[in-house]
Amino acid sequence: MPILFYSFGKDMQTLKDNARECVQLANKSKREGVPRENTWRAILAPAFVFSLALILQLRAVAQVSPKPLSKDEIVRLLKGDVTPRRVAELARERSIDFQITMEIEKELRAAGADDALLSVLRGVAPKPAPPAAPKPSVERAAEPSPGAVKENPKDGLKYVWIPPGAFMMGCSPGDSECNADEKPAHPVTITKGFWMGQTEVTVGAYKRFAQQTAGRGMPPEPSFSKPLNSGWSDNSMPIAHCRRHVG
Repeated sequence: MPILFYSFGKDMQTLKDNARECVQLANKSKREGVPRENTWRAILAPAFVFSLALILQLRAVAQVSPKPLSKDEIVRLLKGDVTPRRVAELARERSIDFQITMEIEKELRAAGADDALLSVLRGVAPKPAPPAAPKPSVERAAEPSPGAVKENPKDGLKYVWIPPGAFMMGCSPGDSECNADEKPAHPVTITKGFWMGQTEVTVGAYKRFAQQTAGRGMPPEPSFSKPLNSGWSDNSMPIAHCRRHVG
């Protein structure tokens, strides 16, 4: 935009210079007896070309979209004795590039803006961006109650829910039968709940494991003078493999 106006200013100066030259050329032709027709042809031909170029340039200037008015520009206009009504007209033509906040409204009023101008400015102000869509909340599964029991379908065993918490691990006060590895008693904190088997691994659970593991069979049957679980027939018994040893 500034380049076009600068060029337009230069062309106006050129137009004045050309007009002056045309007058001088006409006077010279008259003194030298040059036919008037030839004189005017020499004067009007370049003037026509220049006028056509000037018209095209003015049309280009009119087609350039002006930038939206900034807050500082509006304040300068108001303080420069431009009426609020005229500023409103400019705002309708060019719009503005800012939002009308309470602080900006106070600044504009101090510069001379009235209610009518502020109403126009609010109408042409850029619309605020829509708020971002809220992220879908991820619903967490409710935590089981302490001591809840469930059966694992894979191994058939029952598990008990151990919630987060704290407890004292080790030898209890007054217990005279504690081993050395139980001392001293110390606090332990469980930060995350977990499922713990309610019983030892049963014969039935181990059978499922052996059936799904290639090359693995049942261990020898335990006995203390007599079989403890003959033929591993009782699936509810623990999978204990022990023999009596006399030292």
